[in-house]
Amino acid sequence: MAYVRKRGNQVVIVRGEREPGTGNVRQDILFTIFTKAEAKEAIGKGSPHGAELLRSLLEDQYPDVRFDWPKIRRAIASNMDVLPEIHRYRDERLLSRFHGDLYAFARTVVMADPEVSRPAAQLFLDRADEIRFLIELLQDRLKRDDAREAGRKTDDPFFWRTALGGKEVPSYVEEVAAGYFVRRELDRAEAAFKLLTGCFEDYAEGHNYLGLVALDRGKLDEAIACFEKTVEVGRRLFPKRIAKSRYGANPSTRPYIRGLINLVHALNDAGRSDDALAVCERLEKECGARDGTAWHRAVAYLNAGKWVPAAQAARSAVGVSHASIVVALALYETGDRREALAAFLHGALAHPRAVRMLYSQRRDPPRNNEEVSDHNIGVNLQRSISKYRMQQSPESKRFFRRILRDPRVTVLLDEVVDVGRRRIQQHASGEREAFDRLMEMKTSEFAREQAAKLADLAGGKAGKRRQD
Repeated sequence: MAYVRKRGNQVVIVRGEREPGTGNVRQDILFTIFTKAEAKEAIGKGSPHGAELLRSLLEDQYPDVRFDWPKIRRAIASNMDVLPEIHRYRDERLLSRFHGDLYAFARTVVMADPEVSRPAAQLFLDRADEIRFLIELLQDRLKRDDAREAGRKTDDPFFWRTALGGKEVPSYVEEVAAGYFVRRELDRAEAAFKLLTGCFEDYAEGHNYLGLVALDRGKLDEAIACFEKTVEVGRRLFPKRIAKSRYGANPSTRPYIRGLINLVHALNDAGRSDDALAVCERLEKECGARDGTAWHRAVAYLNAGKWVPAAQAARSAVGVSHASIVVALALYETGDRREALAAFLHGALAHPRAVRMLYSQRRDPPRNNEEVSDHNIGVNLQRSISKYRMQQSPESKRFFRRILRDPRVTVLLDEVVDVGRRRIQQHASGEREAFDRLMEMKTSEFAREQAAKLADLAGGKAGKRRQD
């Protein structure tokens, strides 16, 4: 609980904590008010939004502290007589820290002369991408833009944002760094997020991006470590009291949930099925994310050779259009070729490029965003079930290759690709012919109808493979 105290000619907002062992109460200063004008701003008698600004900044800075704002504002008002009229806010809250940090960094740069200290100069070369990102930010800060200047927030006369806004990465800066990742400039993205996570100890999303960069590069151990760090830091951001049902809606919990989900991805890619299933259990028990874990469980079970649970989990993976492919792979291993054929056709008609990638079939370069997405699904699927694919029996590979190579299936897959392209062409005119046909071809009912016509591809019952 926060409360107000006088401290000389200042008014401070503090919290009391008992010291272990002695039981003495220690007061930690959360915020200092220096003048009468600042006190009026804090209690709502200054600018229209002053009191609300201080409230939001303090609650963001100290999420574990409870603030009784009516009581705090009354206490500030009753102690206002001790405060002076003037204080050098700009010097104290803005310039003192800036000058100290600037001079310390400048001295390091000056002393890193390669003619004087080659090891010191090498430090800059080793962190070149991070320094370039910092230079980019500095160049932006040095721009003089009258339009942007006019839009700057000017409702902070006491520099509260500088004093209390230092725990979170500004959204604009995160957008710049995230833009590198989106454009696949992975070296620049890695450098930017390394710099930002070094500056902001509670920046969980930065560790998450570093994990995504490592995952893209196939550095699975590094990616797993980054996602584990995301989870660790993200858990510290949780409010003290929050229901599981509110996890998805509360911004404070999202880095933690993202970290767990991406950790499952990385563990599955690494073939660590038991660890992946354990994280799925955490997502369900801690976050109530039962529906969202079905796909990850399906992949983990398939990699572990647990065919029946793999098929069941994949069937319950709502919203994962390529789950039918895992259903097919698992059902074949149980010996149910007919159901495997129907499930495989369903997955192939939804993702013709992805299934062809799984079995190294030639395909044209993608022509639109949907085909690029299908390609990416193929890449991710190859990676996530890589452990299963290394153990997949020759009989299973021949079965699915035979389906893909059959001329009747080739015609179907070529048609669904053509219809998808035609749908994009017809979209501007509002014509629905291609859209309706595409939706029909992607249904499980259509796949079953085609499987019945292609029943000869299923042959007899396959022998069941042993499950662990």
